[in-house]
Amino acid sequence: MSAATADPVAAPAALPPTPEALLAAIRRLAPAPFAERSAKFAGGRILDRRLLVGVEPGAAPGVREGALRLAQDLGMPIVALAEFDLGFSGARMIHFGLEDDGARVIRKAYLERDFGPPRRGRAPELAFLAWKWAEGRWSRALYRRVQAETHEALDAALAAFPGGEPARAVLRLTAPRQPARETILLEVTEDGSPRRSFDLNFYTAGMTLADVAPALGPALEAAGGPAARGWLAAHGAERLGHVSAGTGRDGAPFVTVYFGAKRSPAPEGPP
Repeated sequence: MSAATADPVAAPAALPPTPEALLAAIRRLAPAPFAERSAKFAGGRILDRRLLVGVEPGAAPGVREGALRLAQDLGMPIVALAEFDLGFSGARMIHFGLEDDGARVIRKAYLERDFGPPRRGRAPELAFLAWKWAEGRWSRALYRRVQAETHEALDAALAAFPGGEPARAVLRLTAPRQPARETILLEVTEDGSPRRSFDLNFYTAGMTLADVAPALGPALEAAGGPAARGWLAAHGAERLGHVSAGTGRDGAPFVTVYFGAKRSPAPEGPP
């Protein structure tokens, strides 16, 4: 499959492409999904109208059927929907996302798989399958866990990625608070695309964006422009999640910061 395949959709998108509509739809599948925000820094811009929401397949009866209906309501192309359905049996989490880049809204679906602890000498292990689509075109990405058992091995692996230096700097700050086995490094590839990137998870370190601003700030400004400094200051109290960086499918460098993942139950109504 090419990086952006054109395929018919199962049905026209019926769900409004807004974070509020997506979160409400996920809550109908399970009452307390995880919600996570992020901001992508690329080409001198900051794209922060992004949301990722996830549920466990066993969180409530009928999650699989509901997730397939939601994928259709999001206008998922037919071939991608069939792949999503086939991969469902091996999933431990299902995620849906939206990204508004100002010109279009990209819709996303992920299947997160069980994977074991890192073991030296093993090949990278598939951790996520992801589908992204907009304006009748879609792509599939694979996220594989890099087998790095120590902080030194993680640092060496990051050094081989384009854009890995800021994550290495953050790793030096988080290492005393997060064991290497809990620091999940994913390699991201996309069929027929120049994309080569990584994703490094720091959630269990329990640090904020302000804590790592000295290490991360220069890279965000280089990718997102001078406004990145103000963005980082405004979000400094948020819990650091994961950092993704490298070369995007358009061949351009990017840095994405994920933060603040938490359960997001529906608000209680009036008594």
